[in-house]
Parts: sequence; C-alpha cells; structure tokens
Amino acid sequence: MTLARRTPRRRNQAKALGSRASVPSVHERERGLLGGLGYRLHEHASVALIALVIGCAIHGGSVTSPDTGSIAPPNNAPAPEREVVGRFEGEASYYADSLVGHPTASGEPYRRELLTAAHPSLPFGTLVRVTRVDGEASVLCRINDRGPFGRRKRVLDLSRAAAEQLGLVQAGVARVRVEVLASP
Repeated sequence: MTLARRTPRRRNQAKALGSRASVPSVHERERGLLGGLGYRLHEHASVALIALVIGCAIHGGSVTSPDTGSIAPPNNAPAPEREVVGRFEGEASYYADSLVGHPTASGEPYRRELLTAAHPSLPFGTLVRVTRVDGEASVLCRINDRGPFGRRKRVLDLSRAAAEQLGLVQAGVARVRVEVLASP
C-alpha cells in the first residue's frame, strides 16, 4: 500500500496512529471496496452508454434526439395516433431570428430548425398539433418555452420551422387551433 498524501488532517491521524502508520486515501478505499475496479468504472460507463445507443439504432429502437428534435418512430413509420386531451384556439406568432441560440425557459437553446413552441402553462415536453384555422396546414410541435407575453389573443409562439410549415412567415400572425396530445 502506498502512503497517502499527508494533508493536515491526515498528518493528525497519522500522529495518533504512530509515525509509520498510513491512512488510506479515498482512491485506495474505493479500490478495496470494489475489488480493484472502482477507479475504472467511469471509463466503462461511457463505453456502455455508447453501446446502448448503437444497439437501439441497429435494432430499430425509437430514440428521441435533442439535436434533431425528431419525434418520429423508427424506420420512417407513421407516428402513432395519440389521444387528444385538450383543445383551444387563438393567434400564433413566431420567434424572431435574433433569438437563435438564446436559452429557452426549459434551458435548451432556441433553434429555428426544430419544431418547437412556447406556451404560458403547458408542461415542457408536451406535444401539440397546431393547425391553421383558415387552411389545412398542420404541424406537430414540442413545448420547450414560456410565452407569448403581452397580448392575450396570442396562445403560442412557434419556431421558425413550425411557422414555415404553417405558412405563417408572410402573415406573421395567424389564427390556429391547438390540440394537446397525450403522452405516449
């Protein structure tokens, strides 16, 4: 056993035990408790995580990626129908491009290419289907921010990608019907 580095506390413990005694370090204690593998656990944990993600991808497991915002099931199969647990109507607008990269209320940065939306009270991660009242355009969005604020008629702020799919970019504001979907 190697001698532990002698901090003031360890020096006092060593004096109490005798001048040649050694107090084991935290690393040595972990090594003794876990049979010599304690110091390697962090190395193996990252390898196991990578293997799990690759295994899910190979075997068709559904993995939601925060980088892409994908909520589609594997193999491009159609999304399963979810139960509608609430509906409301109002006006929707979209985020200014100057907000790209700024943190949303959920903590993730705003990314204009993801299908996300802001609502004053729906829980983060809630999926909503947004449909223009004056047309057939519809988009599935994930709530990740709070807002809109200031105008009572506005019920959602949409990301740029969601606004483009609804044809909202030219108008700036449009009347929408929002369906709140049940969690899977």
